[in-house]
Amino acid sequence: MAIIFNPVLVTLFVVASTILLHISDARSVRREALAGDWEPITSITEEVTEIGKFAVDEHNKVAKTTLEFQKVIKGENQVIEGINYRLVIEAKDGDSTHNYLAEVWDKPDKSKSLTSFKQLLEAVRRGALAGDWEPITNITEEVTEIGKFAVDEHNKKAKTTLEFQKVIIKGKSQVVEGINYQLVIEAKDGDSTHNYLAEVWDKPDKSKKKMAIKFNPILGTLFVAAATVLLRVSDAQGGRKGAIVGGWNPITNLTDPEVVEIGKFAVVEHNKKAKTKLEFQEITKGESQVVAGINYRLVISARDGDSPHSYLAEVWDKPWEKFRNLTSFVECSLENGEQQCMLT
Repeated sequence: MAIIFNPVLVTLFVVASTILLHISDARSVRREALAGDWEPITSITEEVTEIGKFAVDEHNKVAKTTLEFQKVIKGENQVIEGINYRLVIEAKDGDSTHNYLAEVWDKPDKSKSLTSFKQLLEAVRRGALAGDWEPITNITEEVTEIGKFAVDEHNKKAKTTLEFQKVIIKGKSQVVEGINYQLVIEAKDGDSTHNYLAEVWDKPDKSKKKMAIKFNPILGTLFVAAATVLLRVSDAQGGRKGAIVGGWNPITNLTDPEVVEIGKFAVVEHNKKAKTKLEFQEITKGESQVVAGINYRLVISARDGDSPHSYLAEVWDKPWEKFRNLTSFVECSLENGEQQCMLT
């Protein structure tokens, strides 16, 4: 797993002016919710069961296993250009029955994509949805060790000389195939002291005990509270200092290497699926969306033989999981003899 380091732009306050989402009850989502929030599924409907079966089937194809779907135990969903489902599924592996945490994206065009499928530890707390982030209330030796590890790993990767100071009492942990830690760390960079947001995966097999998956310098004061949304967005992705999670935002730097890489990926993936030979040229405009990674919506210029054309591509990027998925790639429509690509 690649270690990812991006600047963090935080301190977005969600106040009483909640965005109203008019979502059908069939989707089991509250009518007043922040776009992109995970919402509890209160009823295991046929649709939810179908999503669970799909998750098991897709996992079997990829992992070459023979799990048999049993039922969906509980779940959450997330509304954003379709619906993301996060489900705890009971499935049979031979004679043994286990629980699995699956994430499935049910897209507006009715196609589905399995984005995550993990077996849950038997010791996962029964009172909450497995995989939830829980507040860390006590900075134990183990938590401090995790913090030191995060700083050390960041120093190796970024060739910096940060000195660990302490874990501030602002942290979360997540139980699923080990423990994910999300910590606010104070570290010294020369004579200056700064706060950093780190995420570390402490794996159960202990062979590679820990892996730093994110380490971000925090700009300004980080307030960890029930109404705070953390947006980890790099300046290269448009420098959005205050965007609602789930909203599409313009990308102001279209030549940033990361954005260009996303565009090239979109063309390559489309060529594989459509058996075409498009050649990436440039990105002419774009938007990005923050939710469980970043969704990119890009207008790409590509050459098909001797003719350049414009294409509208959507790519979902979860860099800390090395996951990238092309979700849409269409040629822009012709209007008055010119190609027009409409972004929202």
